[in-house]
Amino acid sequence: MASELSMIAARQGGRERRARWELLVMPLAVTHAVIFVIPLMLFGYNALLTMEGPALVGGAVTLRNFAAVILDPYYQRAFTRSIYLSALAALGALVLGYPVAYLLSRSRGLWTRLVLLILVSSVFVSLVVRTLGWKTVLDENGLVGRLVFAIPLVGSSIKLLNSPLGILIGLVHTELPFMVLILLPVLQAISPSLEEAAAGLGAGRALTLWRVMLPLSLPGILAGCLLVFSVSMGLYVPPALLGGNLVATVPTLIYSETMVALNYPVAAALSTVLALIVLLTVVGAGVLATQAGGPRG
Repeated sequence: MASELSMIAARQGGRERRARWELLVMPLAVTHAVIFVIPLMLFGYNALLTMEGPALVGGAVTLRNFAAVILDPYYQRAFTRSIYLSALAALGALVLGYPVAYLLSRSRGLWTRLVLLILVSSVFVSLVVRTLGWKTVLDENGLVGRLVFAIPLVGSSIKLLNSPLGILIGLVHTELPFMVLILLPVLQAISPSLEEAAAGLGAGRALTLWRVMLPLSLPGILAGCLLVFSVSMGLYVPPALLGGNLVATVPTLIYSETMVALNYPVAAALSTVLALIVLLTVVGAGVLATQAGGPRG
């Protein structure tokens, strides 16, 4: 009887201590609500207001802004372009970043520290500076531009600057370090003995990658792709500098509606639809991943 009472008291004490620790999250939750959730709600409300003139927002509630954003073919093309460029950026960052993360996970010493230092230091360089560097390189008179132009038959038809291809290069370069840093701990957690066992059973490197490494690293792949896709959907600098005025994406349209047309409700509607697309993508991918990883029977 005494032992049961002591166990109950211990459980209650543990719950009380856990509750006290959970209270420490309250300041963060309140701060998050004040500086993030409430402004987003106000911004979404602005999308429901009428426009009475340049920079003049009316008080009447309407759905015209959302109808214009969703039904207008020009905005539809911009959303489609932003979605497929972000998806291709996630795929490109995965293809380029997975081998780097794998080699880092299996290497030790100075090489690992050096590559990680290069990856992390590149993040701290201004995005504008990095993108301007790509603009110089991808120009027709730049290093890469000249090499591409020298390709027989097709070189003159490949346009790197002021094109979706240029934007894609900028997005991949921007998000590649984050993909590597997400994949690295996932791959480090996979024991090399599993690869040795697969090799002992006669599997080659390609089969080991396909049947062992990729399935075990799928959570990291999903997390990295979702991060790259979500961030790329809202990036303004690469599309603005590498796409120019010729390739419209949603972030550049939001800037134009806000700073040029002074149409704040339409800009708010564009931002709201963009946020909903990203949110639905993340939630949908999470649901599919949960169902795929659930019990099979």
